[in-house]
Amino acid sequence: MENSTFQDAPNEFKTENNPNEDTSDAIKQSKFYKKAATQAIKVAADKNKVLSLVSKAFLYFQKNEGNRPIGEEIKEKFNTLLRLVRALYKKEYSLFPWSSLLKTIAVLIYLVSPIDALPDFIPVVGFIDDFALISWVITSLNTDILNFENWEKEQNTPQLTD
Repeated sequence: MENSTFQDAPNEFKTENNPNEDTSDAIKQSKFYKKAATQAIKVAADKNKVLSLVSKAFLYFQKNEGNRPIGEEIKEKFNTLLRLVRALYKKEYSLFPWSSLLKTIAVLIYLVSPIDALPDFIPVVGFIDDFALISWVITSLNTDILNFENWEKEQNTPQLTD
């Protein structure tokens, strides 16, 4: 089921096991992420909630961009991930594993939540957990993001006709 796509979504959240990533295990075990992952299942079922969450995450990320120690490449990948989720729910794209979608939605819920492990109102330190999550989700979904970027390029390439 790990390779199922958005269209083949199961009824429960299944995480990918990658024993080489201690950070991944730590994030998945945090009570804040577990709560967000549980909410992600409910949110994923509602197109309007997901699209609203993507918009909130984009605005939140843009507003707090200067407070985060994130490089340009990560910013671009995060914005690509937001476009990917939007394209899924607009039925323009469907090649995204269900487990990846739920992981992404859980991270977005965590980012826009006013309550997290390190509150964002604490200067610099408050964004460390956000940076860790953004980095983790981008790293763990790198192949999915690259596939979407390639798909986007194909969509913008003029098609030759006979």
